[in-house]
Amino acid sequence: MTLKNKKIILATLIATGLTCLILFNPVNVAAAPGGKSISFPNTYTVAINFPVGASTSANGFVLCSSGDKVLSGGVLVSTSGIYVSATTPYPGAGTNPVAWYGAVENTNILSGSFNVYALCADFTP
Repeated sequence: MTLKNKKIILATLIATGLTCLILFNPVNVAAAPGGKSISFPNTYTVAINFPVGASTSANGFVLCSSGDKVLSGGVLVSTSGIYVSATTPYPGAGTNPVAWYGAVENTNILSGSFNVYALCADFTP
């Protein structure tokens, strides 16, 4: 994925009114002693902030760029009373996931928000 494509993704997410953070960083995976390490030089993190209403549940997806794969992801809540009910690759494991899915339950009488993160990799040469 080129820097131009990454800027287009960011602009699209901003235009839709979603709060988004895209971080570009290399990832190195250390191997067991005597093994080889693996490097993913073209990795980036996408994070989107989603609203959740009072006393309700909500969910959200974070997509990697077209053709890229999700390596990992997660959900972050920073308000007590909002609990993570699901966090998983999408589509499910073993199907070359391209997104991360997160869901939360809000037990508060006030609305809040949560972030869904995806660590994505561009495997094109």
